[in-house]
Amino acid sequence: MTDERPVTLTMPAVRAPGRIPDQPCADCLDQSPAAERRRPTAPRRVAFWLLAFVFAATMLGTTLPTPLYDIYQAQWHFSAAIVTVTFAVYAAGVLLTLLLTGRASDQAGRKPVLAAALGCSALSSVVFILAPNVGVLMAAGSCPGSRRD
Repeated sequence: MTDERPVTLTMPAVRAPGRIPDQPCADCLDQSPAAERRRPTAPRRVAFWLLAFVFAATMLGTTLPTPLYDIYQAQWHFSAAIVTVTFAVYAAGVLLTLLLTGRASDQAGRKPVLAAALGCSALSSVVFILAPNVGVLMAAGSCPGSRRD
């Protein structure tokens, strides 16, 4: 009789060098001291208030024109159904923008996409305020990055 014991092979756990388990993308970021010196940094408090201002300005700038629909409706004599269609055009524009450009910030970066969205929102607000007719209102509402709710 031969004593045959099962043979088990175990592999030692191999970890990627410099990888932090809690941060799966840490190995793809340049964390060298030279990279830290190149990045312009603002103090946290200044960055917070700047971001809060941009957020507030965007939210105010994109929602304050909504009450103008009543004024435009009285001046241009269009029905409540046209106001509904204008809001629907906005919703369709937002949906189309999200579907077509949802991954843009993953590819181009957060800052360029945020700058483009803020620019579109500002352009939409200007067009919305200076609109000569309902068609231009609908075009302003469908501009990517705009928000009219």
